[in-house]
Amino acid sequence: MTPKLALKYWDVLTKIIVKKFSGYEFNIQCGGLRLENSPTGDSLWFSNKVEDGKYRLVIGEVPGYESSVTLATWEMYQMKNCCGVCVSTNATVAKKFRKIGLGKTLNLLRIDIAKSAGYGLLFCTDCLKNKPQQKILDSNGWKCISKFNNPRTGNDLGIHTFNLNDC
Repeated sequence: MTPKLALKYWDVLTKIIVKKFSGYEFNIQCGGLRLENSPTGDSLWFSNKVEDGKYRLVIGEVPGYESSVTLATWEMYQMKNCCGVCVSTNATVAKKFRKIGLGKTLNLLRIDIAKSAGYGLLFCTDCLKNKPQQKILDSNGWKCISKFNNPRTGNDLGIHTFNLNDC
């Protein structure tokens, strides 16, 4: 996550989070960058320090919660043996924070992260029965290039791509 991307998503995420926590003040932190908007020290931040490729969107000291709350997580990795493809995987928004626009916004953020890292294609698989995820991918311009049944799980899956050279 670069400071430029954090600034780009500051206003968008502020509007989304304030809908859920009206009157709540926070800041965004990504790596060593901290964007202040909180005299109380409450915080919202991106963290990619846990492990390489793993991201978390966390809000701290939310009234009614015991401690920090993870709103969303995702992972992004370079595809093995192809340095031009980034794999987006394990993207999820916590149940209590769904249907407020985080999924769509964070999907756009993943696109921007991959683009700024120099990848040409973003790749993901997903369960076709996950209709909210299908809606997010469709609305953000992903293409479903193949569908198949996973014989190990019995799930019908889609293989989706986003051509980063087109944006």
